[in-house]
Amino acid sequence: PVPAITPGATGANVAYDFSALHSHLSSSNTFSLPTAGVLGAQFPMTNVCMHQDSMYMYFDTSATALNFWGAAGNLLKNGVNNALVYTNPETKITFPSTYNTIFSDPSSYDVKFAYGALYQGIWVDSLRNKEVNTTTSLIDGWGTATTPNATFLCLRQNVLLNSIDSTWAKI
Repeated sequence: PVPAITPGATGANVAYDFSALHSHLSSSNTFSLPTAGVLGAQFPMTNVCMHQDSMYMYFDTSATALNFWGAAGNLLKNGVNNALVYTNPETKITFPSTYNTIFSDPSSYDVKFAYGALYQGIWVDSLRNKEVNTTTSLIDGWGTATTPNATFLCLRQNVLLNSIDSTWAKI
């Protein structure tokens, strides 16, 4: 990034200036019911699906929080659609969020995927991926954020994610 671009200060009524950013690629998001997304039936606990490029991300949104339940698509880049479903969702933000709102949240998943292909010359039968997380969030600033396109009112969310993850392959 451009050295002049910094995350800015914490505090009230701060002007965050990201006007020096340059657009290098385009990506669009569409939102739908989970049943319209790839493998949406594996996410019955969700009420919104976000489609971005080739990925489908599943969320449950309510008056109190936005929770991430997982993703689906060609996760292993092997031409097969798979779903990664959290057993305990990751809270992204709580509502209402105001200056100094804080939360801590555990999340986890433990998934297995059939692979059935060569990876760097080694035949891989299947994979297992497990992750245990703790997210700590603090709304530590508010003000305006200026981008090359416009200026917006904003909250600044400082997120610390502690993660323990493991991947196994049956070869």
